[in-house]
Amino acid sequence: MKYCSTTTLTHNVATTYKNCIEDINSFIAKEGHSSPLPLFTNSEIILNMDKAEILVSDSLGRKEKNKSMDMAFGITDPNNSSKKQMLIVELKFNMTEFYGLRKQDLEGKVLGSTAILANEPPIYKKYIFIFKAQHLQEALNRMYRMVPK
Repeated sequence: MKYCSTTTLTHNVATTYKNCIEDINSFIAKEGHSSPLPLFTNSEIILNMDKAEILVSDSLGRKEKNKSMDMAFGITDPNNSSKKQMLIVELKFNMTEFYGLRKQDLEGKVLGSTAILANEPPIYKKYIFIFKAQHLQEALNRMYRMVPK
């Protein structure tokens, strides 16, 4: 699978809530990434899912906000461009204490983002969680304890 700007930009969330569209490098910097930028060089854009949840809940008159992953973007199969999916990603750059990382919270973020994206195109079934390199082993250990697979 590879990144697809067309799938991202034509998604219902992107067309309905244009304020959710952001440059990936700017978004990563806002989320606490401290290494030199840019990480991506082709002006990749993403959907800010936290912003999308705020806008969706406001439009529905829902006072309580659902949890959501940080970003989503379209991907396609390089051998079959008609096979489109959405990938959802959670950035945990500021996390240093992993005992507070709970399976129920992560599942809630996936469910909230799935509801926003409405599974059209389908959501890629492997969810991405990104941590700072110096905390990677702690994060992997905690994730494995929550879901031992």
